[in-house]
Amino acid sequence: AIVEGDTVAIDHKGKVWRAEESIEDDVCDGTRVDRWLAGQLDSFDLVFDRDGEYADDVFDEDGEILPIIREKQLRAQLKRDAAAPGPRWRLALVLLEQGAVEDARNELEQVCADDPVFAWAWLDLARVSERLGEVSGAIDEARMAAEAAEGVQHPQAGYFWSQVARLASRAGDDMVRAEAATKASLLAPDLKRAQIEGARERLDAGDKASAKGLLDLLRAVWPRDLEVLELSRRLEN
Repeated sequence: AIVEGDTVAIDHKGKVWRAEESIEDDVCDGTRVDRWLAGQLDSFDLVFDRDGEYADDVFDEDGEILPIIREKQLRAQLKRDAAAPGPRWRLALVLLEQGAVEDARNELEQVCADDPVFAWAWLDLARVSERLGEVSGAIDEARMAAEAAEGVQHPQAGYFWSQVARLASRAGDDMVRAEAATKASLLAPDLKRAQIEGARERLDAGDKASAKGLLDLLRAVWPRDLEVLELSRRLEN
């Protein structure tokens, strides 16, 4: 089935899984089909009026659903299925979008408690901690993400370890950085090439902020790589 452009499937346990394009991964969107369906119907009621037309004050100038409406939709889904990690994770991201950082953190902590192997939620929690200046906590949360991903043989486990390396580098913890960098290199042999190409494309486009984000990760995992050093010089100049 397709819901709002995303592929939705039901596993043998009756859980509903949604293909999340933003992370190229499947996320548990409902713990039971009946709860998920009820939540979807409640969510749609917030967008459509009684005549089946789009309600007023739902979309922004670009035709996207307003963040406050998306927040209400996700809360409606959670009212029907409170333990579903997908809607709560998306709620946290919408809260971040609206600047409600502490509320977002609370939701992410609940997601991680409900689904300890949801690596993306752990990583987003680490990003919130980093944003708040709590780098030590961010390292621990990123490690939880990496260990969860590695434990289920997630195809992007190496990427999660690279984030541990980046945070450890920022904190000046070279022992943790080196350990995480080794794991990242072993688990994701193609990661360096993809990140280098991405950084180069962003530098060519003049997007230094995005390039810096990629280079921070590259320098943490491959600090002596000649291509990484060359791109770093380009960024600084």
